[in-house]
Amino acid sequence: MVSKLIVTFSFLVSLLVSLHADSFTVYLDPEDKYELSWTFEDKNPTSEVTFTVKCETTGWVGFGMSPKGAMTDGDIAVMWIDSDGKGHIQDMFAASNGFPSLDDSQDYTLISSSEADGVSTFQFKRKINTCDEKDNVITSDTTRIIYAYGAADPTGNEFTASDKHASSNRGSKSMYLLENQQAVEAVPDDALTYDMLIDKYTIPDDDTTYYCAFFPLPDVDKKHHVVSVAPIVEQGNEGVVHHILVYGCWDVDKEHIVNNTKTEGVCNTAEMPEFEDSCRSVVFAWAIGGTAYYFPEDAGYSLGPDSAESPQYFMMEVHYDNPQLKSGIVDSSGIRITYTPTLRDNDVGMLQMGSVYGIFVPPKVEEFDVIAYCHSSCTEQWVPEEGLNVFAYFLHSHLIGAKIKVEQYRSGKSLQILGQDSNYDFNYQEMRVFKDNQKLLPGDTLKITCTYNSDSRTGLTFGGLASAEEMCLSFLAYYPKQNVARCESIPTFMFNSEDKLYTGLGVTPNITYGGENPRLNPHITLLEVSDWTNEKVVVAQNAYHESWPYSQCAGTGSTEYEETVFDPSLYPTIEEVESEDPCTEPSSAGSVTATCISLLLPFIALFQ
Repeated sequence: MVSKLIVTFSFLVSLLVSLHADSFTVYLDPEDKYELSWTFEDKNPTSEVTFTVKCETTGWVGFGMSPKGAMTDGDIAVMWIDSDGKGHIQDMFAASNGFPSLDDSQDYTLISSSEADGVSTFQFKRKINTCDEKDNVITSDTTRIIYAYGAADPTGNEFTASDKHASSNRGSKSMYLLENQQAVEAVPDDALTYDMLIDKYTIPDDDTTYYCAFFPLPDVDKKHHVVSVAPIVEQGNEGVVHHILVYGCWDVDKEHIVNNTKTEGVCNTAEMPEFEDSCRSVVFAWAIGGTAYYFPEDAGYSLGPDSAESPQYFMMEVHYDNPQLKSGIVDSSGIRITYTPTLRDNDVGMLQMGSVYGIFVPPKVEEFDVIAYCHSSCTEQWVPEEGLNVFAYFLHSHLIGAKIKVEQYRSGKSLQILGQDSNYDFNYQEMRVFKDNQKLLPGDTLKITCTYNSDSRTGLTFGGLASAEEMCLSFLAYYPKQNVARCESIPTFMFNSEDKLYTGLGVTPNITYGGENPRLNPHITLLEVSDWTNEKVVVAQNAYHESWPYSQCAGTGSTEYEETVFDPSLYPTIEEVESEDPCTEPSSAGSVTATCISLLLPFIALFQ
């Protein structure tokens, strides 16, 4: 009787776990032959992640995780089904970019295996933290998944170096394993689509090109809601189309729109129409590695004539990244929006926060922090009293970006880490969805810290548009929409010639006299520093922590908000709450089980 009750208790626990687990699916290869699904209940280190792999092969299948997407330091599981129909799994580790060795601690557990119609399916599980130094700890950061598969099973039921795979049957893909993935929502029956595409543009043989195209809104006679946004990247150009931003244009003279003959050209040049400056609010964002995005069921982006929530025009900005300086590439990439006349409860807004031109990173530094703010002096001017519901966020930096963290402060106190990635991948930038909406209240401050690794650089890296330059940005998707486009800051050493950054580095600020007002050129000044010693790097790092930032916030159209300078020491770094380390302390799982059984004992005694 005791055993029956314990079995029943275990079944109920398993049922509850399955009901509350998060489940996700993605294809790892471009031909959709290798499908990975996974599910987990929570992010506790002792919790387990259950994986399911479906692969178009009757041979062996490999799955793994590695820090950089290569074999080196790879935590790998190899699976196959032998001639007797029995499934096998081997836990392996790759110390280098070669054949992996068998791990002394076998931490992957095979749950089930099957083979039908040329497809092998394996379900297996592993703890988030196995306490094995040869295993990767599964985190909420970007995870590089590696995969491979062969045409035949291993000989003698042991995976060896003789078990080969075709060069096309392997690869890697970055993803968020423990972050909420974007669920594919059903498209409404009355949905329409609208494509914004570049018109056969020949990409210059330059390292970086920002190309802009202008589009009228879809022709609708009443308000509609955009419910999803998807990239359309021309086949073969995936390596050069780095990101696409769609801006809304507000407060544009209708005569300018009617008479506009400049529909596309290089951004920020004479090829742009007069109203380009009115297009400063990002409404949709996509970057390399990203997929289609679906708005929540209770919110959509407003489209419609004579609606204050709707832009009058769209400007699409495409960043072409061409470091190999290839010529003759013709592109017609863009964005597809899906919209419906069936209105949802809320209008979506997008807030850009961070910094671009207030960035410099010394060379040969493994970790260097750049900090920017969306200050309380800004949010108190446009966040309504009831607050905003932030439902997703997007992190963005360039090639040497290693970590990004967004922190939130309220009423002079640290509130929470709103979002972060400590293993940022320039080639994988996707919207991250909060499991529960996060509140942004008037007077809240947001702080973004981007950590860069400049070991590969021999000179200074500045903020800018090119991929070789840097950005430090986060885009927050929220509702209800407000009249705000950007909430940013710049450090005071960008305009204060007496900042101790310059005295600490022993340089005289370069000042250009343009018109009546002198203008500080910090970039020219910093280039005078030829030897970036450890002491000088510390001076530079302290400048970001100690120089009083200047807050800036701007509306979607011509609206401007009051700006101010503030003390950054009021916003100390928020440390992540560490979970109990299962590798150094006894897990609480045993005590929980013992407690549950002790509670059941009086009832068990009744049946004896």
